[in-house]
Amino acid sequence: MTTIFMLIVVPPLLLLLEFWMLITALLHYRFARRLFEKMFYYVARFFLTLIAFILHIKVHLSQNTIPIPPRFLLLANHQSYLDILALVKLFPHHNIRFIAKQELGRWVPCITTYITLLQHTLITRKITRNGQAETQKILHKLTQRAKDEELSIAIFPEGSRSVDGTIKPFRSGAIKEILFKDPHLPVVLIAIDGAYKLATIFDAKQDSTPQTYRIEVVACYNDTWDTREKIKSLSETSLRKVTEVITKWRKKGLSH
Repeated sequence: MTTIFMLIVVPPLLLLLEFWMLITALLHYRFARRLFEKMFYYVARFFLTLIAFILHIKVHLSQNTIPIPPRFLLLANHQSYLDILALVKLFPHHNIRFIAKQELGRWVPCITTYITLLQHTLITRKITRNGQAETQKILHKLTQRAKDEELSIAIFPEGSRSVDGTIKPFRSGAIKEILFKDPHLPVVLIAIDGAYKLATIFDAKQDSTPQTYRIEVVACYNDTWDTREKIKSLSETSLRKVTEVITKWRKKGLSH
């Protein structure tokens, strides 16, 4: 019943939003960009609340009183497409640009249009010499634009979603390219758990027992990221910290 309700309610709303975004962009592209930038927080909050209600998810978002700088590099483990909505809601006063896989540039309702309008960054996951050079160029351009426009950048350093909740190794390649270009950029670390059970609507529980979807800021690192050793240590420390936090949540039953 939950799956049927999701299919009846959510896709029509997404298609309506997609149609509205396309029409607005065709009429005035720059106006559409400014408008959607200002309202996407409310769109993300609406859809996160709606999906949480339908799937019986208890969403817990917290910055844990950790001071958040005006702009930063966000690192988080990745479990679901809901992560993007939750992170936008968690930081209502920051303009965040996500680094996503190139496949999302093809037509995915709302997501592709959103990525295009707000100029999020798409990179290939194929490891080739040409691919690495192009990715490096794209990331340097994004970093410079983030500095010029006071934007924050979000990376899921695992490289793909975890379908079983296992935390994958954090890749440091994209982190290195961004921090070498902007070595004084603070790094905000996020832990995410509970969403891997909701990777698709068909994975949702069919009973009324709420599932807990937890996203918290667990650290903010301020340093001068001017050596490969520092960035490698940052990646390793971040993975270890996220693993420790999520393990503690699971033991205490705070995310399930």
